[in-house]
Amino acid sequence: MNQIDMNSEWDNTLRLLAGLFPRWTVTEEQLSAWKLEFGMFNPIWLREAIHLVYSRYSSDNPRPKWIQQAFKEIRAKHTGIELNPSISASQSYEKMRQISDHDIAEAEADQERMHQNVKSWDNDQRIQYAESFKKRFPALKSRNKSEDFSTWSKTFAGFVYSFRKIEKELRK
Repeated sequence: MNQIDMNSEWDNTLRLLAGLFPRWTVTEEQLSAWKLEFGMFNPIWLREAIHLVYSRYSSDNPRPKWIQQAFKEIRAKHTGIELNPSISASQSYEKMRQISDHDIAEAEADQERMHQNVKSWDNDQRIQYAESFKKRFPALKSRNKSEDFSTWSKTFAGFVYSFRKIEKELRK
């Protein structure tokens, strides 16, 4: 396995900085601070970030904060990691909320449609299917009186609607 010579890579990075920013004057202390800040970064990505800073800003001197931001962008490009995960999470939450709201609205519309459909049935037929359903599922017996449609919840009406549909399919 080949090991990267980080000193050589840092020298290549300094040559790039000097070539792109020829008027940049830097002290030994500043160079030391730059190396502490950027010396362990992926050198290829760092140089891409420096190119990005050069093309983005019109300045004789590169700013560390510009290079840090550009490096984050380059790293995100190479790794596929979002630049700002909190925004991404917020957008994902909002999208999920919209889907959930849509699903709820669709379910409520389905319940209303089934309720209206059951309401349109002949009263005797409605009672017959409600009683058959209750025999099969006694837990729903108490609240929903078969003979009084006004006591039926939309959920119960939906169950009876579906039960009738299944019963008809089984008879075929």
